[in-house]
Amino acid sequence: MNLLRVLACLLVLGHHAAQYLSLPAPGSFQGAIVQFFSAGSFGVAIFIMLSGYLLSRPWWDGLELDSRTLGRYALRRAARIIPAYYLALLGTVLISVVFFEIPVTETTLWRLLAGMAFISFITPETFFPVPVNAPLWTISMEVFCYAALPAVVSVGRWTGKPLAATIGLLCFTLAVQCVVTIAGTPAPAGRAYSLVDVARQWMPNYNPAAFLAIFLCGVLTAGVERYIPRVLSPQADVVALCSLGAIGAVVGLSAGIAPHGYGLFNVPYAFPLIELAIAGALLSLPRGTWFTLLDGSQVVRLLARWSFGIYLWQMLCFEIMRTAFGLPFPPDGQNPLVEGLSMVTSIAVILLVAAGSWHFVERPVISSVRMRRSEV
Repeated sequence: MNLLRVLACLLVLGHHAAQYLSLPAPGSFQGAIVQFFSAGSFGVAIFIMLSGYLLSRPWWDGLELDSRTLGRYALRRAARIIPAYYLALLGTVLISVVFFEIPVTETTLWRLLAGMAFISFITPETFFPVPVNAPLWTISMEVFCYAALPAVVSVGRWTGKPLAATIGLLCFTLAVQCVVTIAGTPAPAGRAYSLVDVARQWMPNYNPAAFLAIFLCGVLTAGVERYIPRVLSPQADVVALCSLGAIGAVVGLSAGIAPHGYGLFNVPYAFPLIELAIAGALLSLPRGTWFTLLDGSQVVRLLARWSFGIYLWQMLCFEIMRTAFGLPFPPDGQNPLVEGLSMVTSIAVILLVAAGSWHFVERPVISSVRMRRSEV
């Protein structure tokens, strides 16, 4: 599923890049592109649903649920997330102090600790675990979903009807989402002067139940896939193309109507429309003749490997390039060539940092864990 991972990564990267560009004239092609990527945060839904799909497949295939497999699962997730994420957290705090002269306060430390403990979603004050690097808020949500997966599998095994049990758990999660959103009231929409203000506007709609619902859609998709033969065909290419087009349509329509994309039960990212489109892509991409070749291409595989690093460092790199080095975006809109070159330079720096994260942090740890497993 390299292609979907890259798509999610590019959507989120485009979303943050659009925030640093001066808005072109309404109705222009450039303006339409910037507006489309203003809703690129929908890539987060792709990331989370893809995780649910990939991580649950071994359990759907009959993997035993015991202490040994749970230990391996926890170790592999920790190796994939913690080293690069902790480096991004600590690196962001350090750079915030050195480059942006943001003082370290008690609140800063509490936010950092909440992020390192993967519980930053508990209050608006800790929702964004570090200054400047806002996208790191999603990691705690995703880890919550990882932790919930064994419980989801256990319920399915206990009932003897895992598919029906997963649907039931999804309904229960949506009921919890309803209770949370009714009990809490988000701050009125308006000018956000700080990340805490943004968190107050997002909460309670942005909460673990909402993202677990998205994750469970991925789990459910993996369960449905068991009944579909894995045979390559041109017809699957057509379905995959339509599914990707549907993802683009949902993102584009949300950009023009509601960038937050609150859907059914106030679940973010146009729930369940985007999930249905992603499910179609998950089921058809591995069965498409052409898309299978594209998914295995060197460029797609490389970007997929770098995607986590791109996600972790993109916002910080944009801020450094703009603030510390004085690159002129968003300038006054008078020099689009300079603005474009500045953006290209920034994206090149992000790719370089992401490559370093993969080659020097992520891959060595993952390889070490795999070697340890082979020795057991």
